[in-house]
Amino acid sequence: MRYTGFKIKNFRGIEQTSIDLVSMPNANVFPIVGLNESGKTTVLEAISVFSPDIELAAVRGNDVEMDRHSFVPRHRIGNFTDTVEIAAKVSLEDADVARIKATCLEHGIKANLTYLKEFWITVREKFENSSHINTQTSWALAMKYPPVKKRPGKLVTDKDWHILHKALRLGLPKIQYFPTFLFQIPERIYLNRRDADVQTKFYAELFADIIRDTHPDYDMQKQVIDKIEGFEPTVNFAEFFPAYWSSREKLQIEHVFHAASRHLSKVVFGNWSQMFGTSVTDKEVVITSQIEDGGENRRYIYLEIKIKDGPSIYNVRDRSLGFRWFFCFLLFTMFRASRKNESGVLFLFDEPASNLHPRAQQQLLETFGKVAGDKTMIIYSTHSHYLINPRWLEATLLVQNKSLIQSDPSEEINDTPPSSADIATVPYKRFVGENPDKITYYQPILDALAYIPSKLDLVERAVFVEGKSDFYMLSFFAKNNGWNDAVFIPGSGSGHLDELLSLYLGWGASFLVLLDDNGAGRKEKLRYTDEYFLRDNVVVTFGDVHSGCAGKKLEGLISAEDVHSISAHFKTSKKLTKKHLSFFFQECAAGAINWVFSDETNANVSGLLNGLSARIAS
Repeated sequence: MRYTGFKIKNFRGIEQTSIDLVSMPNANVFPIVGLNESGKTTVLEAISVFSPDIELAAVRGNDVEMDRHSFVPRHRIGNFTDTVEIAAKVSLEDADVARIKATCLEHGIKANLTYLKEFWITVREKFENSSHINTQTSWALAMKYPPVKKRPGKLVTDKDWHILHKALRLGLPKIQYFPTFLFQIPERIYLNRRDADVQTKFYAELFADIIRDTHPDYDMQKQVIDKIEGFEPTVNFAEFFPAYWSSREKLQIEHVFHAASRHLSKVVFGNWSQMFGTSVTDKEVVITSQIEDGGENRRYIYLEIKIKDGPSIYNVRDRSLGFRWFFCFLLFTMFRASRKNESGVLFLFDEPASNLHPRAQQQLLETFGKVAGDKTMIIYSTHSHYLINPRWLEATLLVQNKSLIQSDPSEEINDTPPSSADIATVPYKRFVGENPDKITYYQPILDALAYIPSKLDLVERAVFVEGKSDFYMLSFFAKNNGWNDAVFIPGSGSGHLDELLSLYLGWGASFLVLLDDNGAGRKEKLRYTDEYFLRDNVVVTFGDVHSGCAGKKLEGLISAEDVHSISAHFKTSKKLTKKHLSFFFQECAAGAINWVFSDETNANVSGLLNGLSARIAS
């Protein structure tokens, strides 16, 4: 099963919003961006409330029981008589339907599964006068028996629904929310304590994952626990210990943990090496097993995990903050895929890797792609452009707080949340299409898309263009057409190329100035030629280069057909602006989208590039 959407109502600062997770087919990673205090964390917390992971909450040190009163909207906390609702849309895959069919056969249930494809599950927290009354969960799924003699099928009985409901619940992906990965790993990880608490069970299953991932035939229960519990089960601990110490079973178990140590070391320090671009050869993770007397002929097995650094051995908690974060991230995510009969998992990461340096953040981004898969999805919030992958833009969500009013959007200092928030999630593409001027909201994406041109240390055959929009568009078409006669360098407007001209004239380097063929462009052409004593064939307009561009700005080269398609890409009915085109060609240049342009656009661009080649050659 997969989560394909969420609806949130009356949760803290969210009055009502929906989250679409199917905008990009087969997407498994969904970034969330937005201003400070916009509500990114609130969105993640709301999703986690739909199906909270009790074990993970205990590991984080949180109360296992949620404080439901914290869900109430802040501006209604005095007298809230309403419901807080979190709904999830679930989509079944072929394997899920096959599993439900097997359940029906096992219990003799003749249910009609034709329409078992997707449905909504809603969790409602009911409040009266700001006091929590109860929790209700409803499934928008009507399971029926097949029709009989053209009469519609009846709903399945309560008994059959109970069986089917249990089978469906087992297939729901778990939701694991990580506001941080700075965990205190226990010094002793017990595997078989009968009085184990939730945290102990969590870590025991975690290391069972590592054992399974080490070798497909390894199983913690069979290879470790059963062998120790089955060895001389009737003798007391004093007699058991020396016999076990020299036994074949001990050697077999040590072999399993040596192999697991090597495997875990390879995963952790292999990724650590890629992060820093250096080879790590003298560090390893060491897992050892110990046994203690549990009384009444019971043997409690526990693991210890250490970091070996050269001749020294350390506890994980003694290593650097950055290493501990990365180590726990890999430990809790990378080995999940090896869990047998796992229903899948949705990971929620809030501002991950904020304490890591840029290269480490970029490596983490690559790791996201490795962790996510058919049964694993990731939703994460970020302010860092190092954690934006251009290929995931179709799946990117933007969170905005409509009640957050700032005189200057670039000054995101707002320590006190507004009394009445209005938090909403919007697909990135739609937001850009409707709000091309609100750049601060998605600045990390623009920073990630920004193409850095070569340094201006005497780049021969440079073509100065008016701005970034022209730069991205021409660079993209030049690359697609195999055109490399010159390097495009952006200015900051048709009348602001003076510094570039001064530099190149000072260096004695060759260059062209390419301007729009409109009134402003022709005016600046005259100014540059007069003030800098340049020849007419050095400062040119699009019309000078190609007759088909006469009287046009660069965006005029795009056909009406393509303008319509690009507008649809941004999901906007508004007139396409130069900023829209700038964003679009940034994505094209970054490889985030593949686009086939009309013959008319291709002919216009080819004519312009050919005309530039002739100018450069002369």
